[in-house]
Amino acid sequence: LAEPEAVPRLLHEIKGFGFSNNPFLPAPLAGVPVDGSELLALDSDGANLWAVGGGAASGPAASTFPNLVAERPPLAARLVGEAFQEVPLKGATFGDADRLGDVAAIPGTSEAFAAVVPFADRRSINSKATVARIQPDGTTSTVRLPAAGAGRGSAARIACPAVNECWMVTWAGWLFHYTDGTPLPLDTDPAFQGTIEFRPNEAAEQFIPDQLPVDDSQLFAPPPLELTPDKVDPVKVRRLPPLLRKVRSDLKGMTLTVSFTLTRRARVQLLAKKGGRTVAKTPQQILTAGRRELVLRLSRERYPTRLAFRTKEIKGR
Repeated sequence: LAEPEAVPRLLHEIKGFGFSNNPFLPAPLAGVPVDGSELLALDSDGANLWAVGGGAASGPAASTFPNLVAERPPLAARLVGEAFQEVPLKGATFGDADRLGDVAAIPGTSEAFAAVVPFADRRSINSKATVARIQPDGTTSTVRLPAAGAGRGSAARIACPAVNECWMVTWAGWLFHYTDGTPLPLDTDPAFQGTIEFRPNEAAEQFIPDQLPVDDSQLFAPPPLELTPDKVDPVKVRRLPPLLRKVRSDLKGMTLTVSFTLTRRARVQLLAKKGGRTVAKTPQQILTAGRRELVLRLSRERYPTRLAFRTKEIKGR
């Protein structure tokens, strides 16, 4: 909080890297605790800014009421000049547990549509939705949707992209479109030119295996081996078998064991490289001919991408 609050501030503004309290407070009502109101939604058309809510469903006040929501009429406020002013709602009848869950400023007017949701019907998928149209002076009219037939869920969200076009979606996923009959221009976006002819059956049972699939990413597979002998002066020699033969690698955890057959006595060192750098290496060892192995300890932070031998043949026994 920006400062201690004797009465909870319902509006806050982000300034720089902190919060600033807005001085707006709803008018006191008999039987409603000072912390019994909350705002649930904001919307603006660029010229008019509306805030709506109702009885608090969180905090100490809510727990004192039987239905866990503070009983008070719906709450609406408008930004007038530099300050928010409460808009007393009149002309429509609301219950003590009715709240305005979402709001849409109607572009080009000072009016707004709001979703009226009784607390008991929040997230309902079979109740009827109620939408209120609020004038700047608080005059309010309501409509129940659908007009006939079974309910399609309580109102969840509402938006008005134009003065003659608004949309409301219910918690059951139904869309209701408000229009005054003005024809809309054709949307030529290529994404809307085709027809969706298939929809997956989202209600079908999904198979989720109990175990994770086998890791075939090769993320921690042994790096490829390369032989990079030291440079020696060219001399005429007879053809000899390779110094290293039958090279094998075995990775257990972060310990890599490389075994090989050494055909002649030599100084041997195993290098682990990542890019152009050596990230791990074994000590140089003078080994005699035979089956030999070198052990290298790796780390996940500096895991190599390739291995190389550094060798130098030693004449004599």
